[in-house]
Amino acid sequence: MNDYTAIPWPRDADFRLSAHFQRRELECPCCYQLTLDPILLLALEELRRLAGGARIHVTSGYRCTPHNTAVGGVPNSQHLVGRAADIAVLTLTLSQLADCAHACYWFRRGGIGPCRRRTALHVDVRDTGPERWTEP
Repeated sequence: MNDYTAIPWPRDADFRLSAHFQRRELECPCCYQLTLDPILLLALEELRRLAGGARIHVTSGYRCTPHNTAVGGVPNSQHLVGRAADIAVLTLTLSQLADCAHACYWFRRGGIGPCRRRTALHVDVRDTGPERWTEP
């Protein structure tokens, strides 16, 4: 099981959570709250390395319950517990990005699949076993 303590990240939007990710990239866009599994940050950094150092654009990180409902997220979404991100890399297709995610240790154990509009890839560090899908 992936036990962790939600970390009360500083409210400064420019606060750097890791070498390449800032708070504002992963916080909920409606309430600016952030719950985050630190393993997600490790996995995103590993994925960036596997993608040749390309910038990872986070289209959705943590979501509060009202925001998750508003965007059509599933009730048990990993976004609600800070274990998921929807991402895109401008220099990679979704298929290439998915290949990189499959090579990442943490995402290989978690979830990987295209988002609803197929403009981003959902990745998560769920602890209930690997989950894969090819259709949104």
